[in-house]
Amino acid sequence: MTLRRPGLIDAQVPIAGIIDLKSADAFFQAVGVPVGTAPTAPPDNAVLIPFPNWQALFAQQADQRPDSVRTELHVILDRASLPSDPNDAFAVASNLGRNIEARLAGSASLANNLAAQLDAARGDALYARVLFLFLGAPGAILAAILALIVARSGRSTRARDQALLRRRGATPSQRFQLLAAEAIAIGTAGALLGLLIAMLAGGGLAGLAVGLGDAPWILAAVAAGVVLSMLALVSGETSQLFRRSPPDPGSSPPSGLRTGPPLWQRLYLDAFCLVVAGIVFWLTAATGYQIVLATEGVTATSVDYTAFLAPLLLWVGGGFLAIRFTRLLLDKGRGLLAQTIDRLGNPLAIPIAAALSWQRARIALATSLVALAIGFLVSTAVFNANI
Repeated sequence: MTLRRPGLIDAQVPIAGIIDLKSADAFFQAVGVPVGTAPTAPPDNAVLIPFPNWQALFAQQADQRPDSVRTELHVILDRASLPSDPNDAFAVASNLGRNIEARLAGSASLANNLAAQLDAARGDALYARVLFLFLGAPGAILAAILALIVARSGRSTRARDQALLRRRGATPSQRFQLLAAEAIAIGTAGALLGLLIAMLAGGGLAGLAVGLGDAPWILAAVAAGVVLSMLALVSGETSQLFRRSPPDPGSSPPSGLRTGPPLWQRLYLDAFCLVVAGIVFWLTAATGYQIVLATEGVTATSVDYTAFLAPLLLWVGGGFLAIRFTRLLLDKGRGLLAQTIDRLGNPLAIPIAAALSWQRARIALATSLVALAIGFLVSTAVFNANI
């Protein structure tokens, strides 16, 4: 290969091999040029030469034509010295770059590739955080509510079991151990089943595989399932666990059905949440803020978390409103419900309406869960339509 040297005769060098250079764009980037004037692609006539060979070939040229020679230093930072959060790591890398520029005092130019990559990474991290808040957190909340409702549905059965255990002389610690064993079994089985379904769905849809790096998250999910199951089962039986005297033979365990409206219904918490959600949405829309981030091209550096109050309060208010209207329909509208069932041709319209009215608390909880699921699906569809 012939190498042309300004001011000197051409040099002949042998080609020892061809190198597949990784990150060629960053390695050959133009440093210190105005924005928009840098080459769009790395050069295709680059030659890599050991430094002793380069001195033998170009040391004289550097002395005679110093304007034709440029020295670059490529520095790699230890990743362990950077914070794990992309925003903090970007700030550290940017400060280091500005410190070097200040020390060089205009005698050299700096290209901070690390800060540029971290700037894009923090935008991706913010986008992932938004995805979690919109898609992950509501799903986890719905799962927790469903677990509490399922646990509450068997409260009367567990109350009878506790009464039988007390009658047979079981101590509070023994009864607690039985409840804890049941909660651990249910929580572990449910968490493992959910993880299995998630692994199958991920592998079939996106070709994802669970690696060793996901083991802490898997263990955390199983632990969360066990803890939630423990809270759901033990919280409803606290008063029964610490009773030492056996119950009256003629008494029956409490059914868990409230005789009056709950506190949130008397305080009209559903109406309050819906009104505040409307106000927050109006204020957010008036400022022109868009919570959806553009994944390509535009990178956001911050998220206004107050904008999440609108969908959150809408979900909470909508769930409470569904409970209120369902209880009202099954309580005050029993006659209308019986007429509707009778028009469907069922001769047992009145007993069915009475049974539905008696179970209005459980039906209202199930209806609110369905309403929350529908609200979650609608918000997810709106979010997907705007990315």
